[in-house]
Amino acid sequence: MLEVGGEMDSANLYDRILGKEEFVRQLKEKGVSDEIITAEWEKIYKLFCLSYVMQVYDRLPMSLQKEAEMGLDITKAEGATEFLQRVSKHTKEFGGKMDVADLVKEAANEAYKMYVELEEKK
Repeated sequence: MLEVGGEMDSANLYDRILGKEEFVRQLKEKGVSDEIITAEWEKIYKLFCLSYVMQVYDRLPMSLQKEAEMGLDITKAEGATEFLQRVSKHTKEFGGKMDVADLVKEAANEAYKMYVELEEKK
């Protein structure tokens, strides 16, 4: 799913980008179980994927943004899924014109921001 101008399929790459080692180390120091650490890491990864797609969407030309949204209710699961598929399709077509390093950095920062906000609401 996370493609812009080429495949980025290495889980280790995302782990490094998102700082998994440090995240795990900090939680282990606090005595958090491996099961909970795995679940929390999965949340961060999913937030990263969502944020990445939204970063791509924000950089698409307005005409492609409108095409991606057309006829969808993204407040419902099926609409959101279709939206993500449409944006993903455009990343393959338009992605070579995007700064992937910037996209990934912004997505990682946004993922952690969303994670902290969700944790504060608990």
